Amino acid sequence: MREASFSTLPMIAKLRRLQMLSVGIALSVTLLFSGVSQFIIEREQLVQESYSLAEMLGFNASVALSFQDKKIAQDILNALRGRDDVLAAQLFTNTGNLFAQYAKQPQTPDTPPLTLQNPTHHLDLHQLTLTHPIKVGNETIATLLLVIDLHPLWTHLLWQLFGISLVAFVAYCISFIYGRRLAAQIVAPLQNLSDVVTSVSCEKNYHLRANGENDTEIGKLVHSFNCMIEQIEQHEEELQKQNDLLETEVERRTTQLRIAMEEAQAANKAKSQFLATMSHEIRTPMNGIIGMSDLLCNTPLNQEQKEFSAIISTSAQALLAIINDILDFSKIEAGQLELEHTDFSLPTLLENCADVVANKAYEKSLSLMTYIDPLIPTKLSGDQVRLRQILLNFLSNAVKFTANGSIIARATLINKNADRVRVRIEVSDSGIGISPATQQKLFQPFSQADSSTTRKYGGTGLGLSIAKKLTELMNGKIGVQSQEGQGSTFWIEIPLKIITQQHVFPIEESQGKRIFVFGKDDGNHDIYLAYLSSWGVLINTSNNIYEMLFLLREARSLEQQYDGVLITELEPKELVEAVNAVRNDFTCEQLPIVTCQDVIDSALKQKLFASGVSSVLTKPVKQSSLFNAMIAIFHTHSPVIPTEKSPTDEASVENNETFQPLILLVEDNVINQLVAKTILTKLGYQVHVAHDGKEAVDILEQQEFAAVLMDYQMPVMDGLEATRAIRLREQERGRKKAVIIAMTANAMKGDKEDCLEAGMDDYIAKPIDAESLAATLKKWL
Repeated sequence: MREASFSTLPMIAKLRRLQMLSVGIALSVTLLFSGVSQFIIEREQLVQESYSLAEMLGFNASVALSFQDKKIAQDILNALRGRDDVLAAQLFTNTGNLFAQYAKQPQTPDTPPLTLQNPTHHLDLHQLTLTHPIKVGNETIATLLLVIDLHPLWTHLLWQLFGISLVAFVAYCISFIYGRRLAAQIVAPLQNLSDVVTSVSCEKNYHLRANGENDTEIGKLVHSFNCMIEQIEQHEEELQKQNDLLETEVERRTTQLRIAMEEAQAANKAKSQFLATMSHEIRTPMNGIIGMSDLLCNTPLNQEQKEFSAIISTSAQALLAIINDILDFSKIEAGQLELEHTDFSLPTLLENCADVVANKAYEKSLSLMTYIDPLIPTKLSGDQVRLRQILLNFLSNAVKFTANGSIIARATLINKNADRVRVRIEVSDSGIGISPATQQKLFQPFSQADSSTTRKYGGTGLGLSIAKKLTELMNGKIGVQSQEGQGSTFWIEIPLKIITQQHVFPIEESQGKRIFVFGKDDGNHDIYLAYLSSWGVLINTSNNIYEMLFLLREARSLEQQYDGVLITELEPKELVEAVNAVRNDFTCEQLPIVTCQDVIDSALKQKLFASGVSSVLTKPVKQSSLFNAMIAIFHTHSPVIPTEKSPTDEASVENNETFQPLILLVEDNVINQLVAKTILTKLGYQVHVAHDGKEAVDILEQQEFAAVLMDYQMPVMDGLEATRAIRLREQERGRKKAVIIAMTANAMKGDKEDCLEAGMDDYIAKPIDAESLAATLKKWL
């Protein structure tokens, strides 16, 4: 605390304290030294004087001692009354007898003498005791003892110390006054320097200079400080010049950057407009091609015409997929792609994706199968459209690059908490595989394994790049594991929100039932076992016909017969043999049988049914299909998992009704008019056509419609302007709001939002899909 407080004191106060401390210490040491030395001198002088007095008294008393004259000896001692410092004197004979004595005070005690050959003395704070032998010749005849009072000595010494202290105090005061003046002279230039430093620091005024320049150390310090300030002032001026130049340069560059940014924004806007225009211009004829080819396929055609129509439809769909990839890639690169979050079933999504590529897999005789971990919750939330896009890319590539063998899509649970799960979805194939060098560039845009792969299999090389971008937008990971000639596994890991964890299957209907699973242990054998176990089914397995029959008979004899037999993973010939073996055994002839076959084979299916098979499942076998097949053999009247009807199926039912809602179709392209009108007519609607937005506004003034299908881009008045005009007239005249659904070939960010903001109720993209159109109309009508 003291050091801290001293360090915070001003310099002049420090100098004063140092001066007072140093002078005080010097004077104190001087005073102490003077007092001690004076005491020593006075003491030695007193001892010498006392010895001299004792010697004189001994000499005078030696005659009286020789003649044993006590009176004379007493008179000699009584002569000491003239001295105030002598307290007592005593003469002792050699025999120790008191011969004579003197005492200043009657109470002075007798002190036995010491027989000494030499004089001695003893000092304490109050008195000096001295013994002196009295000799005649060389013979000691008596001893004299003197007691001297020291109080006079102390009094004299204190008076001397007082005088010295007084002189020291006067010297201390003179030194303090003079030192104060010297300290002020030393501190003054330093204080001036400190004030200048403070002003320069606070005010940034580098024109100030400190005073007190001379040849002393402080003068040199002031001179150095002034030189430093002068240099700083010069640097500040140069810095200000550079700053002015920099500000000018920054302003110039900012102007250039602003111009460049405006040009970039204009270019980006032009790019977006170009993409929107190209999307509309390409999708519009594509809508006509796809729509008309689909309609053509539904007309009476000969075999050759059907093949040509199918080729047209397939080629158009392939071209549309390429266009979609390019537009998606452009939107991702421009940062215009946003994810949506909707509730969906992951098993349904994965199985539907497998259904899309199933026909191509059947054409190549590939075994296609899906597996969904039973621990994955039933309903999840995420962007199912983009997830479907990724999975279809994986599955399509697997089918494309696999000549023979199998493909399996798996969804497994990685981890789970209260409201979120992380799932891994992978697609494995037994195709051509990918080299390690190629895997490094696999997810880059416009990249494929090599040029020969591109020529043989086709494709833009955008699919996996888009899948990677979409996965990253979902906060997930994507990767590949592959070896050349041994197939590949593409996988993603993504987080999804849990909506409901309730099991979709009523497993109480299958709990405790017994199923015998027959077939090879390879392939997808484990998937069937996993599904059955998750439903509480008791399982026994075998891959030998004779062993199977023996176990079936044994179970019947023990009254533990099985509820059914599931036969999987066999070639068609082996499958028929296994079914016949069970049916021809008299103990098992009534046992229900469910079979699974790799590809669609109508002849084999009819043959199996004729052999008494209860259900024939075709890969990819869905969980719901397998569960329903099992339940069907467990119970006569059993709950099954409902299969959703497609919108076109529901619409076809409505075709039989007499009421046909009137739809206003607003479309400027004649081909698209024909496609949309034909689809709507087949869906059971009456259609009235308007060729532009203004005509639609005028028609709605005269007639009401169940719904309006409004094109986005049209001459005279586009769909947005027409919708605003319709909504404004409805508001002014208090009319019922018409259902307006946008139809647009645009696929850019903000198109849907622009349509809804203009007052439209819904949005469908071109090319128009019959099922999507039917579902949208059913939603509003």
